[in-house]
Amino acid sequence: LAFDMDLSKDFHVNAIGGFNGNERKYSYLYADVKNLTIPTYYSLTNSAEKPSIENYYTLRRLMGVYGSVELSWKNMLYLSATARNDWSSTLPKGNRSFFYPGVTASWLFSQLLNEDLKKYISFGKFRVAWGKTGNDANVYMTGTTYAQAGSSSTGWGESNFPFTKVNVNAYSEGNVLGSTTLSPEMTTETELGLNMAFLNNRLSFDLAYYNRITDKQIFSLDMDPATGYTAQNINLGKVRNRGIELLVNVTPIKTRDFQWDLTWNY
Repeated sequence: LAFDMDLSKDFHVNAIGGFNGNERKYSYLYADVKNLTIPTYYSLTNSAEKPSIENYYTLRRLMGVYGSVELSWKNMLYLSATARNDWSSTLPKGNRSFFYPGVTASWLFSQLLNEDLKKYISFGKFRVAWGKTGNDANVYMTGTTYAQAGSSSTGWGESNFPFTKVNVNAYSEGNVLGSTTLSPEMTTETELGLNMAFLNNRLSFDLAYYNRITDKQIFSLDMDPATGYTAQNINLGKVRNRGIELLVNVTPIKTRDFQWDLTWNY
């Protein structure tokens, strides 16, 4: 759904809302057999040995609703707000829903400059933004998975199920302990920026400061094997990432048929 309308001579509003559904399936099948009876006849039945077969299948769904509203005044001041709520099948039932909003404001102050100054300052914009982003877990991290079992006889080699001669099959519990309390990762970011261009866009820069905090990161944490598991899926840690970014563009030569641009990024 979309809405776009002039509220008055100076005010304009643009809004959008919708639903997003995402389903991802992954299927993997591998089989091989050794010591072919008839050379170059590639068939699993062309051997007296038992074929080795691997099969893997995953299914995950992510459903979400979203909306955004942008207000503008005299094509100079802009304010936009966004919001989204997702439901993920890879998280426990109690934590499947997660909400993350955002807001951005910008000011094109070059609109206030007189014509004489615009000969030197082509463009100027100041922006500030704050927002959150959610991230779900990988598949099957909330429970303990099972795989086809094998047995080892010291000095006699290994045997893998199924034992076809006696029609016996078995599965063993995985060594990663799932978590029924997993919650989504949440990243919160704040950004301040200044974008300016000079001399009819022959020289420009984009300067930004950002502060990003990621909380409740999802990890597989090592465990003592004496517990029966080697790792456990949990929410752990908070990471902060902040810095300054600068992008400078210069056009030393510009003709009707040729243009030379230089870009420097820090």
